[in-house]
Amino acid sequence: MKIFGVAGIMLWLAACASAPEHHQPPTRATSDPPSSIPALFQPAPPRDVGAAPIWARRLRSGVAYTVIAPGAGDVTVGASDFIEYNVTVWRADGTAVDTNLYRDPRRLPLFQTSVTGYREAILGMRRGERRRIWVPSRWAEANLGSGPLTYDIELVAVVKAPDVPDDVAAPPRAGDRTATGAVFRVLRRGTGLANPDPWDDVRLHLTGWTSDGRMFDSSIAKGRPEAHRVDRLAAGLRDAISTMVTGECRRVWIPAAVAAPGVADRPQGMVVYDLELLDIIDQPAPPVTPVHVAAPPATAKRTRRGVFYEVIGRGDGARVPTIWDEVEINYAGWTPDGKLFDTSIGKGVATYPVAAGVIAGWTDVFTHMAVGDKWRVWIPGELGYRGVPDKPRGMTVFEIELVKLIDRPKPPPVPRHLASAPCDAAVTPGGVHIELLEPGRGAIRPSLETTVVVDYTGWTMTGDLIDSSIVRGYPHTSALKDLMPGMVEALQTMVVGQKARLWIPHAFDGRSQLPRGTVVFDVELVAIK
Repeated sequence: MKIFGVAGIMLWLAACASAPEHHQPPTRATSDPPSSIPALFQPAPPRDVGAAPIWARRLRSGVAYTVIAPGAGDVTVGASDFIEYNVTVWRADGTAVDTNLYRDPRRLPLFQTSVTGYREAILGMRRGERRRIWVPSRWAEANLGSGPLTYDIELVAVVKAPDVPDDVAAPPRAGDRTATGAVFRVLRRGTGLANPDPWDDVRLHLTGWTSDGRMFDSSIAKGRPEAHRVDRLAAGLRDAISTMVTGECRRVWIPAAVAAPGVADRPQGMVVYDLELLDIIDQPAPPVTPVHVAAPPATAKRTRRGVFYEVIGRGDGARVPTIWDEVEINYAGWTPDGKLFDTSIGKGVATYPVAAGVIAGWTDVFTHMAVGDKWRVWIPGELGYRGVPDKPRGMTVFEIELVKLIDRPKPPPVPRHLASAPCDAAVTPGGVHIELLEPGRGAIRPSLETTVVVDYTGWTMTGDLIDSSIVRGYPHTSALKDLMPGMVEALQTMVVGQKARLWIPHAFDGRSQLPRGTVVFDVELVAIK
């Protein structure tokens, strides 16, 4: 529910403004990046780094390897196994670019890795065996360099993948069916008496194959069970698990339509799972969807701002929160089609500020409720999430219980002259107007690399409170460069103890839930660290 933390609004804005783009696959660099391994800890390169000797075994891919220490035992690495290993990687010039010599062994599920270069050369290794692998440029990991790479790999442990079932290609004719059309047969009966509810968590082992026998997932090969909430699983898997009991093992053939349609890293045809239900973790049942979730009933009342509400429970409190207070609440939220999208039920009481950091509809509701009240509210889209990613669009419906009111210090009074800066205000190159309120002491000004401690209060041009460290009762500490750009520019002109009023243009433009246009901040530079 919370869109941004009260204590970090300026930090949050700067992070949004400078956040990196979504991760993209590494591209081949025109010049190799420097090694991340300090010179003091550089492992010595082997004599044959960069070029495989003539006696090395060469694979079809162009990868070559030699065994530099034999392993022990009869267990060898297969394409679907899970391994623990030690590795050091060198470029052709002998520079080490990756190693875990000073850390624990790495863990790698071979059935999920796309590291083609050395994956092929690992197959067939035994525990304790060491191999040197030469990977040509076309298969090298681009983030390690643009040329060929040499790997020294020691196999520490191998967890064998489950065998492919004989009947993986098609479901049995005599199998049982779930509501979504999946076919299953019980491999081992369980000892439990109850099935999991849709809202329960389950702990289970699972292994999945495609119909041609390719394994694409296995908690057994990974060496640890998985935990999932039942109703958040894909439909076919959800229905299969919802009729199991603790201790039961079953094999399930799930048709493509209910397996994982459209999920990029999952097979798109029929899949087969072996499931073992280890435990059911009971969770509180979700709130019941209101009858009038699609629209407010005719008996609902309306606030001045346009929120419809019904009082479904009266408390014994007399005070209502002010906009600078905080509240403890229980809540549940639905979309008009009855889908529950957020709730505090099962998580404990939630604490929120009345104004800063919550949707406008909540602020409107909070300032009308008393402690103990329980309301059902219909919040129109313009007072709701307004395009916040992963949040509902349009009207939302909430049931809110106000559990406790937390008093906070009253913010400074709204300045009389907010509409425009005075004529004698200083102006920065970025267009920030600065009016000096109180002089400071000293001559040192913060730089981008320093940490600053500031007290601040911000308002919209109409006098609405945006945020205030005064209300929280302590100043805000942050690296200067992590604050919003207008604040960064202004603070670099200030000295410790100085107070100023800032008119910052377009401070929040493009940020959902935040005011647009010019905002006004009163700022005191408390300290420079």
